[in-house]
Amino acid sequence: MNEGFCHFKNTTTGAKLDFYMNIMKGDASELKQAIAFYGPVSILINTQPKSFKFYGSGIYYDPACTHALDHAALAVGYGVEKGEPYWLIKNSWSKAWGDQGYIKIAMKNDNCGVSATVVPQSCRSRTSVVPQSYLSRASVVTQSYLSRAAVVPQSCLSRDAVVPQSCRSRTSVVPQSYRSRPQSYLSRAAVVPQS
Repeated sequence: MNEGFCHFKNTTTGAKLDFYMNIMKGDASELKQAIAFYGPVSILINTQPKSFKFYGSGIYYDPACTHALDHAALAVGYGVEKGEPYWLIKNSWSKAWGDQGYIKIAMKNDNCGVSATVVPQSCRSRTSVVPQSYLSRASVVTQSYLSRAAVVPQSCLSRDAVVPQSCRSRTSVVPQSYRSRPQSYLSRAAVVPQS
C-alpha cells in the first residue's frame, strides 16, 4: 500500500457539505427537531421484511422490522394519523413503490430503526419535490422539498403544518398556527404574511 497525500480536485466535487449536526441515536424528538428546522435527514432503515417491500399505503408497522439496518432513505417529515405518530420517509425505489415513493413508518418502538442512524442533508444538493398531496397530509414537510424560492399559499397547507425555512435564501410561509409561537419558530422564515 502506498501512503501519501490526497490530491483534491474541485472538478470532481459532486456535492458540498454545508453543515452537519449530531443527533442522538434513537432520539425521536431530536430527529423531529432536525427535520423541522434543517430539512431532510439521511437515515438508515430496515427494508428486509416482505411487508415493507410490498407497502402501498397507510402507516406501516411490523414488529419484524427491527434495527437490522440495510438501506439508506430520507426522513422528510412526520405527523399523526388516527392518533398514531409516524415518520414520512422518501425511498429511492421509484414512485411506483409505496405511496408515490414515500412510506409512513410508525414511530412505535422505533419501527425499522428510523431514528437509529441519522445525518441531516446539505442545502445545496436538494432537488426532490414532495407530491402536492403531502402538503396537506404530513404535520411537517420540510422547505427543502419545495421549490427553492417557493411561497406556499396558506390554502395549500393543513392547519397544523410546519414548513420550515431550512436555507436562508429560500422563501417560505409560516402557517397561522405558528405566528403566535416564540420568535425561534419564525427566525428562519423569509416571508410571514399578515393576512
